[in-house]
Amino acid sequence: MEFLPIFLNIKGRKCVVVGGGDIARRKTAVLTQAGGNVDVITGNDSDSPTEFEQLKSSTLIEQPFNAFSLKKCSTSSSSD
Repeated sequence: MEFLPIFLNIKGRKCVVVGGGDIARRKTAVLTQAGGNVDVITGNDSDSPTEFEQLKSSTLIEQPFNAFSLKKCSTSSSSD
């Protein structure tokens, strides 16, 4: 099986995206459209931080990723 279809109700829940490029922006947009509160951890590697800041319900965190970032997280994704 190439794909695993998953349907999650993330409305109002914390989600974490690690990375700062185009893939991270797309994932962040999808998660915010689904109602998730998204923390985007870029590790000071964001191509365009203003694009993340424009996404409703997202917070840009420009520091290296650590396991504490996943505390109370409903879903996480790496873009690298």
